[in-house]
Amino acid sequence: MKKLPLLLALFANAVLAQTAYVTPPGTRKEGDTIDRSHFIYVLHESEPCGLPIVNARHMRKAEIYNTRKPDIGCWGGTLSASKGSVVIIGPQGNTSARNLVDFSKVNFRPDGSVVIIEGWPGL
Repeated sequence: MKKLPLLLALFANAVLAQTAYVTPPGTRKEGDTIDRSHFIYVLHESEPCGLPIVNARHMRKAEIYNTRKPDIGCWGGTLSASKGSVVIIGPQGNTSARNLVDFSKVNFRPDGSVVIIEGWPGL
């Protein structure tokens, strides 16, 4: 029983350590907090792609906010010569080409908001 609080603390830190790329509104300063209602894309760094598509094992989970409930898709790097070029695939197979320069790297908070940890992705 004495280990339970320690395990819960470790789990909470693991949840908080989840990183992703989001398209922030306005400025992109480290330490800024962004509310979930401002998300357009959330590109998770560690959650696997769940779509039944070719090369899904090389991709990660993407959340695409067109409505209140996000579409769940996938994202991954492309073979483009421009470093940071990615493709985002929606659940119906629609695609969008983007560049990570448009995104900021963030950590999730327990309330669903995020804190910018890199205003410009470390490319």
